[in-house]
Amino acid sequence: MVNNVDSANNRAIAVVEAALERATSGAVRAEQVDSRPPLDLVHVTYGDTVAALALRWVGDGYPSEVRRALDELGLLGLPPDVTPVVVARRISSGSRALLAEHDVSWADARGGIDVRARPGLFVVHAAEPAASRPGPDRFTPTTSALAEFILQRATHDDVATPPVEGLAETLGISAAAASTGLQLFDRRGWTTKTGPARGPGSGRVLREPGALLDAWAEAHAGAEVDAIGAQAFIRDGLAWLSDTFTATWESHAWALTGLLALELRAPFSTTTNPIDIYVDDSSLRRGPALTSRLSAAGLVPADTGVRVRLLPAGRFTLRLAELSEPDRTDVPLVSDIRLYGDLLRSGGVRAAESARHLRETRIPF
Repeated sequence: MVNNVDSANNRAIAVVEAALERATSGAVRAEQVDSRPPLDLVHVTYGDTVAALALRWVGDGYPSEVRRALDELGLLGLPPDVTPVVVARRISSGSRALLAEHDVSWADARGGIDVRARPGLFVVHAAEPAASRPGPDRFTPTTSALAEFILQRATHDDVATPPVEGLAETLGISAAAASTGLQLFDRRGWTTKTGPARGPGSGRVLREPGALLDAWAEAHAGAEVDAIGAQAFIRDGLAWLSDTFTATWESHAWALTGLLALELRAPFSTTTNPIDIYVDDSSLRRGPALTSRLSAAGLVPADTGVRVRLLPAGRFTLRLAELSEPDRTDVPLVSDIRLYGDLLRSGGVRAAESARHLRETRIPF
């Protein structure tokens, strides 16, 4: 058992102890031996062997928090016989990939653990699926739109959140809905109030844009999308959009996302297939009208060999795209924030690398 747990990282010790108990049925024991903030040194005993672990608590476990911890661990110069372990309430899938890339062990409060330490300690145990957060802490379409909007403003170094009434008018939502969303962000520590509680001097700023982006992107990437896939003969994606697609879908009724949008924002890969396009939901109602419109754009509905994917835009997507680039008249693009989430949602190593490239070049947090 852990003794004298009085350090700032006592949560990390408790999490690791519980995860080890679950994974090994008590065959492995953890004991705190030292505290050197921000780390706690723990000895793990298995049989006659002892491994030294340095635990680093990272809160909610989003990738931005993990990146900061990795940078910090790199500067600490731990001895080779001490294994760093990143510990959190929940290690997200993106964070797991990041930790695997750096060959760093981890554990979380759901019981998941992946620790590989000298000499000969190897404990891997999958966590149970994460339970959904209670209603007010989930991203609804409205809170998702709020997050995307204020995060996009932050990419231009504007971290001051507009007043509730201004947000409501801009996004076309009620003031009550805007206030509820901002209160959620306050509770999570992503935003914070400034000045007096009420009156002309009161305000709110985005305090943790990276953590909000991680949380929003994870929720966005995990949401299912009922896309329509289509085959098409397209030599040049941008030329097809300008010459053919725009003749079928009005400019205000669609916005480009995915790899081709990345090519316009932050060129990274020679591959831009498939072409992902958000279109107004009403135009995706299946039937003769949709079939005729697809045919006019040279698109044949298909489940394999997909060259173009049409995504339902939902209530806010096209409005947010317009707000991010109000003067764009050629190819309408989603915001950098939405593009980042869409790249993560498309899945695969290439998409993750593309999303990381976009964040490193266009999103300063």
